[in-house]
Amino acid sequence: MTNESAPEAIESSPVLSPAEAEALAQDIVALADYTRGYFSRIPGPGEFLVTGFQQGRRDALSRIGFCVQVRKGVGQFSSDIVFMRHAAGKLSTHENQSFIPMSPYQLKLARKLFAGIPESNLPEDEDMTHGYRCQAGIHEVGHIIENSASRAAPTAGVVLLNVTEANGSVSSTAFI
Repeated sequence: MTNESAPEAIESSPVLSPAEAEALAQDIVALADYTRGYFSRIPGPGEFLVTGFQQGRRDALSRIGFCVQVRKGVGQFSSDIVFMRHAAGKLSTHENQSFIPMSPYQLKLARKLFAGIPESNLPEDEDMTHGYRCQAGIHEVGHIIENSASRAAPTAGVVLLNVTEANGSVSSTAFI
């Protein structure tokens, strides 16, 4: 793990209700230090992260997870595709996304969050040796995948409007 402190043993954490889990996730996100965020550094295996803002998502739980795989340069706009395990066991991919590493205090809260949701894995329980399959069905094994066969997800939900003015200048507006 590459977070700043070693994993702490989680003493039998109580099961969190969905509202308690979301509230704890909101606390973790609120503590994110965006000055420490990055687009280009590759997260380590099992590294807990807060993602930058996500199109169409408002829940804080979807912004917290740990990295399980990175497919280099094949995401939208040549970004990496980062596979993250989220609370409740959900595996998702993130492209063209910023990530904020967690402080030791956030890490402690994240481990409590994952331990309090029965369907969750903690990084030390995740078997990363079998690899992961992207939405297109491409299965690859390893943490950092160079020359992946994966391709960027379609940019559904984004509409680009180009307006040509009378003087010939063109302005573009993206609607998300």
